[in-house]
Amino acid sequence: MLKVQAVTFDFDGVSGVTQSFIHALLSDPIRKFYNTVFENLYYKNTNEDVKKIISIVYRYMQESLDVSNGRSR
Repeated sequence: MLKVQAVTFDFDGVSGVTQSFIHALLSDPIRKFYNTVFENLYYKNTNEDVKKIISIVYRYMQESLDVSNGRSR
């Protein structure tokens, strides 16, 4: 079994990101470590726009994986 370690993404100096960038950054770890990933990814120096996009990607990845894995909300 793989041990999941905490990862921190630092957005220092980043004023904006695209949804596709955040999706590319997060989709593989979310798929591979679904049960533990949300407690082990951290973000610092994020402005409100970046936080909003991360939240959107989290939400639709969770919904997508819940449906494809037969999980109900």
